[in-house]
Formats: sequence, structure tokens, C-alpha cells
Amino acid sequence: MRLKKLMSVSLCMTMVLSLAGCTFNPKDTISNILNGKGDSTSNANIVASADKVNKDAVFKEGKTIYFDGFDYIDGLKSANGKYYAARIKYGDYEGDYSDGPVLYDVEEIEEDIEEDIEEEIPLVVDEKEPVDVDSEDVDNVDFEYEDDYYDGEYYEGDSKMTFTLASFTNADDVEYRSFEIDGGEEYFSGGNWGIDKEEKLYAVVASYDPMTYDESYKIRKYSLDGTVLKEVNVDSNNEQSFYVRYFFVDSEGNAYFLSEQSVTVFDKELNKKYYYKTDIKEGYLSTAKLNDNGELIFSVVSWENDKYSSKTFKMDDKGNVAEDTSLNDIIAQKSLVEGNGYDFYYSTNTSIMGINVGDKAATEVVNFYDSDINPGDFYGTIYFASAEEFLMTVQDENGAGLTFYEKVPAEEVKDKEIITLGTVYGSYYISSQIINYNKNNDNYRIKLVDYSELNSADDWDAGRKRFYTDISGGNAPDIIVPEAYDVTNLIDKGVFTDLTPLMENSDGVKKEDLVYNARTIFAKDDKLYCVFPSFTVEAMQIKKEFYKEGMTLDDVIEWEKATGNKALSGQMERDGVMSMIMSMSMNEFLDPKTGKCSFDSPEFAKLLEYANTYPESLPDDYWENYDFEQYMYEFRKNTALLNFAYVDDFSSYNWNAKYRFGEIPELIGVPLSGNDTAVLNIDTVIGISNKSKHKEAAWDFIKTCFEHEYYEELGWGIPSVEKELDLMAEKATEPYYYFDENGEKVYEEQKYFLIDHEEVITPLTKEEAAKLKDFLVHVEGLYTWDEELNNIIDEETDGYFAGQKSADEVASIIQSRLKIYINEKR
Repeated sequence: MRLKKLMSVSLCMTMVLSLAGCTFNPKDTISNILNGKGDSTSNANIVASADKVNKDAVFKEGKTIYFDGFDYIDGLKSANGKYYAARIKYGDYEGDYSDGPVLYDVEEIEEDIEEDIEEEIPLVVDEKEPVDVDSEDVDNVDFEYEDDYYDGEYYEGDSKMTFTLASFTNADDVEYRSFEIDGGEEYFSGGNWGIDKEEKLYAVVASYDPMTYDESYKIRKYSLDGTVLKEVNVDSNNEQSFYVRYFFVDSEGNAYFLSEQSVTVFDKELNKKYYYKTDIKEGYLSTAKLNDNGELIFSVVSWENDKYSSKTFKMDDKGNVAEDTSLNDIIAQKSLVEGNGYDFYYSTNTSIMGINVGDKAATEVVNFYDSDINPGDFYGTIYFASAEEFLMTVQDENGAGLTFYEKVPAEEVKDKEIITLGTVYGSYYISSQIINYNKNNDNYRIKLVDYSELNSADDWDAGRKRFYTDISGGNAPDIIVPEAYDVTNLIDKGVFTDLTPLMENSDGVKKEDLVYNARTIFAKDDKLYCVFPSFTVEAMQIKKEFYKEGMTLDDVIEWEKATGNKALSGQMERDGVMSMIMSMSMNEFLDPKTGKCSFDSPEFAKLLEYANTYPESLPDDYWENYDFEQYMYEFRKNTALLNFAYVDDFSSYNWNAKYRFGEIPELIGVPLSGNDTAVLNIDTVIGISNKSKHKEAAWDFIKTCFEHEYYEELGWGIPSVEKELDLMAEKATEPYYYFDENGEKVYEEQKYFLIDHEEVITPLTKEEAAKLKDFLVHVEGLYTWDEELNNIIDEETDGYFAGQKSADEVASIIQSRLKIYINEKR
């Protein structure tokens, strides 16, 4: 579906979670659920079950080891009664790749690597010193591929790799062993290594062909002084998208290499022992574990009959493979965690569960929120020494290491009043606020109810449906974090309490402290029912010389006729045009407050006709003959008119706008009928249930999401608090600076590199910053994603694009179907 395709295009850009793969029947829409119809989930009250601390799943933080010289941990293993952590480094250079695109003069570089330069594959030169690509000597240099580059200069490729291994039994006895090897074009494949009982290291070594994008692998056996003992190439057996998914080493030195579709087992001499190829066509090997009995257990997920299904297999120590249906529900599509104490551990968004073969249900071993552990900080590895102790990787300003956690006896867990917070999808920043609040409040504890944990292969939307079922059925959590486009409907149904008196009667953020759209979008009758800490804006950019107030699609078409160019980028396809425009202009045809829709308007028919002027697909050889220079300069040279823009920060917007346009362009909505159709994307909307018994305490938590410290940690998005937005705007008017080791500001000129020259990035002027702020805070349209609505539009527009119906006929049919759907929804 075209509008499903938007999820991978637009929502990737807007940084909200994708619902791709979810399907709705009209009888199971959220509207029907809100009206008490169509609940396909269990009747168990999961909010009530969260209304207490699981005293058997509380752990406390112990010692933390920071490994010398580690800025990251490339795998944590357990063998020989020890733990082993590794850090792999490539060469001596550690560059900063955060300054945006760096493009080079392709005319000065050999033809055979021109395409790769245009695709921004970095190169190095075979020289001892950095070479500036703009220098006259660049033609005398031999180019080759490498990963290290920085600030428009090419660095010599350092082929040395350093493998550092930290081994320990506890936090006080760390031993380091490190060795260098000649990498050449090879590199270690991340955490795919293991240790046998003789302390021999087995590592997956990869090499990458930048011309074909293929990876090849070998397994290499080392002594811990870096001596290569054995190596073997891993045969891809002509698998497509061949890459390593899992790698295990048992105590006897058997090495297990798992790709997307196969398992290859080698003995300790790296002779191939067993090979197993799955029979899946559309799917992949998703989960795997090597148990202490030498059995490899793995599950395979495949796409069949319009849904995902899974099967779980067991390979014994003789290489025999058989399906094991008893294990399928235990490990299939789970995020497994290694360790002792249970046969299997797996993590969810809120917990770590443990289960033994034969158990009817899993046991919650660790509750992150009851233990004041932010699951968003679980970026790497957890390993259970036992069911009472685990280690978790940590990475912060002190470096990288491991933190030990130990179980708190149930009788020592303090009782607190519970405030439940329910969300369709988790949020790292909300999680962080919950942990901070819980650590610092002696009377209350926030307990997260993450409904996404109810999703399954059979129903990827079970959590969302259950979320709204609980709300409509009187089982709402105290704090509700809904999706933004459902809020108006929930306000009309009386779900939320008015936040205004809570704001007035407490310290912290007040209603008048919020920017205009944060005060108005979720308000009704001068009552504010929901708030949001930050937002982003989707709009369109147009050069000042072409801008006029109240632009329409007719103006765009006139420009195209006058110039012979398409208004949107030359690499846009018909479905992408339709999807991107609809993502920003749905409110033009559907009023979320009244439910009135106007898809039978001339504007919608004209939109269909306009989208149809773009190619259904680009020519097969388009990317082979890709003209990057034309793309780079299309707005500067006026060969394109409108650019889709995503605004989440003043400074980055300034950079990107000047990079593409050479100036700060005007921001507008989609030019359809002269109305402003720019839209807000809101990641986190927060309200309080009208039935909550803890309204004041709930607001005490919510207000922490509007404090300066929250915005400092957030680091992106447009703040909803006016003074925080003013700080962001003011910073964008200053020259770029950083703080040195003494805490002093150091100003540094910033540049971007174009095809044939470089330009200095100048800050926004105060007038430009004020104008940008004014635009952003007055955007009131909401980004809308409704699967069923989009399906209807897709189904009917297919008839027009196939030439079977006129645009007016299709618009009329869509209007008829959507009126029925919208009335049901309300």
C-alpha cells in the first residue's frame, strides 16, 4: 500500500514508531473499541496487576567496573569460571562523523571511484600525512577504500586492529590482555567471538566489498597473545544477504556460526562438523541459544498467509535437527538474555523474565521500574550469574564497563503508593523521568504499563486495542500517554481531567509558560486536558523569490509550466508524492474535532491528478546514471521548487536549509488551497485519567517533563516551554562553539562541502530565529496516521491511477466510504 510505504519514508523522518505490518478490520477499529466493541484481548486487568510492586523482582545496584581504555564493550562472555569483556579498536584515529555530509570534487578523482564518492563512501590515500582533496597534488595520489576520514581530508588507512580482553571473576580482579593484528581489509565482526576451556579465542573476521556490498566471513582461532592458530572460511552456500546473526563457542571449542538461513558448526580445529539450511523463503533465523548440554536451540520466523509465524528447532551435539514445538512459545521472537538460574531469560520493555522447560508461565525475575533501572540504558548485554545476581553493560562519561546488581530481599522492599502510567509504546525519556522520580520520592512510585508487550505475531496491534479498551472500560491508568491523533476523541468522551487547576496549584510549569500551540491543541472550553513536552514540525520549504502568501496547487502547476521542471525533487515517484503530501495535509480533508470530511472536494481530485504527473517508478537505470550534482543544486539552481522539511532544532534547520538552498527559505504548508497545512509530530502526549485517585501526585510527575534538566537530556525536538524554546533560538544565533577541558567556550568556524566548493555556515540572525519560532508555535495541524483510513484511500486511488476511474469519481467514492468510517469512529 502506498500510504503504508509512507511509514518507511515519512515516519523514519519524523522519528515516531512505525505501525507497518498492522492491519485493522473496521469492526476492530479504535473507535469501536472506545465504544465497547471488538476487544480481542484477554479480560485480565493489567492496570490493576501493575498497581503494586513485585517485591520478588527488585534488584539494587552494586559496584561498577570501568575497563581501562574501553569506550564501548564488544561482547560479554562467561567461560572457565570467569567473565570476559572485549573492546576492538581499528587503528589509532577516532574521528567525529557528526558534522553532516562531506562531499568531494568528483572531477578531480579517478573515474572508477566516482560513483562511490557520490554515495559518500569515504576514501583514504596511501600517504603518511592527511591530504586535502582541494589541493593541486590530489591527482598524484592513489585512492583506496577505508573507514577513517574527517573534515574533508583523507587519512592514511591504518590497518592495525587492537583486541583487548578484560577477564575477571568480580569487580576487584580485572586482568587485561591485548594484542594487535594486521587487519588489511578485514575487521572483527563486533561481539561475535568466544572463549573455550583452554582460553583460546575464536573470532568471526569479516571483509566487505564496497563495490558489491557483500560481506564474507572466516573464523579465526587465536591464543591470547595474538598468535593465529587456525582459520577457516565460512561458505555462504549462495545465500542471499549472507551475514552473521549469532556466533557461539562451547567449552570444547566447537564454534557455531548462524546466518539468516543456516547453521554451520566447526570443531576446535575449525573443521566443518555440521551444516543445516532452513527451508524458509521469506523469513529469517531470529533467536538462538546454546545451552549447557551442547544443544543449539533456534527459532525461525517466516511470512506466511499475510502474517508472521515461527518455528523452533533443536540441534543436538550430533548435528541432528528437529522441530521442538514445546520451545516455540518460550523463545520464538524473544530477546534472549544469557545466564544461569533459568533455562531461558528474555527481556521485555519493563522486565526480565525467566522460564524453565516445562513451566506453564514465565516468572518476572527483574522489574526494571521497581528496581529503578532505566531499560533504555540497557544498550548492550545482561548476564545472570544466578537468579539473584546479574551484570549489565554500562557506557557513560566515565567510559564503558559493567555494573553488578543483586536481588533485594522481599522484606526489605519499601511499600509506596503506586501511580500507573500507561502507554501504547515506550519512550526512553519518559522512562528516564520515571526512574528519577521513583528514586527521589518517598511516598509514590510510578509503574509503567507498556501495552506494546501484548503485541504478537498473531496480532501486532493487540496492545493498542487493549490500551483503548481499558480506557473506555474504566480501567484507565492514572497517567495516560495516548497517540496524539486519538486525543481529541478521548477528550470528547470525558477521559481526561482538566490540568489547569493542577498547574495553578503547584510549583513548576504553568499554562501560560507554554507556547501557543501547546496551550491550544488539546484544550476545550478553556480547559487544558493534555500536554506534550516537545514536538517537531513537518512543512515545505520554498525560496523567498518564489514565495507568495496563500499559495495553491495552481501556483505550483504554473511554475512547472513556466520552467519545464517538476516542483518536487526529480527523484520522487508518484506514490511517494501522494504519501508525503497526504501525511501533511490530511487535516485539510478531515477535521479531527468535528469528524467532518471533504475528500469529494475539487482540491482532493486535483491532488490526485497532480500526483499522477510523476512517474509510477523511476527507470531501472536511474541510480546507475544518477546525477548527484543536479540533485545537490536543484533548489539553488531553481530546477525544483518545494522541499519537504523536518524541523526539530533551530541550528540543524539552519544548517540543512542553507546546505540545500544557499539561504533560509520560507516555510509553508502543502500549497493546496491557500490554507496552512504544516503539521506537528508529537512523540509524547500526557494526560491524567478523570478517574485517577492520585491526580495531584500524577501532576507532580508530569511537571518534571517540563523542567530545564529534562530538555537538556532530551537534546532534540522543539520545546513546548517558551523560555526553553527561546534558549534554543538564541543559541542558533551564536557562532558555533564547544567547551574545552577548562570549561571555556571555544568558537570554531563551521563549513559544509559542496560539489565544487565549501561554504561557511553562518548562524541565524535574530530576525530569522524569531520568524522560525513564530511559524513553529502556530502550527496546529496534527500528523495523522489511521491505518483503516489510509487503506480506504489506497484501495480507491488505485482505480484512478490504473485509468479505470476519473479523479472526481474516486474522490466521491472515498468521501462516501470515509464518512461511514468516521461516523463509526466517533
